[in-house]
Order: sequence, then structure tokens, then C-alpha cells
Amino acid sequence: STTRVINIVKVTPLLSITSGTSMIVGGTLQAVTSTTAIVSSGGSLSFIITAGSGSASVDPSTGLITASGAGTVTLTANSAGDINYNVASTSTVITITSGSQSLTLSSSSGSFSTSVGTSITVIASSSVASGGAIMYSVVGGSGSATVDQNTGLVTGISVGAVTLVASAATNVDYVGAAITTVLTIGISSQTLTINPPVTVAIGNSITVST
Repeated sequence: STTRVINIVKVTPLLSITSGTSMIVGGTLQAVTSTTAIVSSGGSLSFIITAGSGSASVDPSTGLITASGAGTVTLTANSAGDINYNVASTSTVITITSGSQSLTLSSSSGSFSTSVGTSITVIASSSVASGGAIMYSVVGGSGSATVDQNTGLVTGISVGAVTLVASAATNVDYVGAAITTVLTIGISSQTLTINPPVTVAIGNSITVST
């Protein structure tokens, strides 16, 4: 009989990223990998993101990716190796496109109504922190009003209703959005003042004007 020693050496497994390669700003994606390491796991996995024209973050342990800026980033997965396998690494490019945003409206008075000659401020809030610049406009209806396009300060001009429009511009990370509301303009009260003189002697008369 005879014997021979067989030397079994470590091999480098083929590591692949099998999850998707497209995201939207504000969205998340779970990184998924496959490996040819079958005798054992090939070692623990870790993940990193390298910024390109876009930006994102990744949990190094779980591989959960969060997109924060439109463009491209590179995801790299690494297996640490073990007693049977060498370390391995693989990368893929992820494309991040513009996300969506929505607007909500509130007002300084707590309602969307004012009166002739009186002003309220309408405030549009975006669902995202880095949405486009917000501008305001008024579409005439049975009434009329003016609005400061930058601040949302609305002043009633004539009784009736108008439509207020708030628009968030498209920017590199988010698609634009718009919202409208009907603003009611009511009758304004007025105050009369009697001009002096306000005293008169017995038997005399005066003319009173307002």
C-alpha cells in the first residue's frame, strides 16, 4: 500500500451582487449577494459606497442603501474570507434618479380666508428637505387678490374667491410639485370718525363731516 498527502489550499470564491442597480432619491435598496463559496460561508460580508456624480449611504453590515443625491454611486461588497476561502470583492454601479415631493399648505391665520385690504401669509411646506424653490401665484376668480411670489403674503383686493397656487421647482434631486387652494375674500369692516369741532354753543349749528 501507499499513501500520498494531498495539499488542499484556499480558493478565491466568486462574489456577485444580485440586487437592483437603480434607485430614486430618498429611496432605499437592500443589497443582495451570491457566492460560489459552498463548503463554508466565505467569511462575513461588508459593504461600502463610493460616491460618483450621485450620493448614497449604506449600512456596512446589513447592506441597506439609502439614496440621497441623483447620479451614480459604486457599491462594493467584500467577503472577509475564512479557513476555506480567500477574501473576495465585487462592485456594481447604482444609478439614482430624481425623487418625488409633495406640498402641503397652511396659513398664518389658520384658515384660507381674508378680507378686502387685509393680508395673510400662506405657507407651502415640502415633504423633502432639499426640494426646489417654492413660488406663489394667484389665479383670479370671482374676487381678486395679490400675492408676494416669494413670501406667500396674500392681500385681498375685492370680495369673492381666488385660487392660490404654490409651486416647487424641479432641481437635481427632486421633480417639481404644485398644490392649489381656494382663498375666500370677505367684506371688510370700516370705521367712521367725526372730524372736529365736536362742541357747539346753544342756539348755534355746525356741519359734521366724516
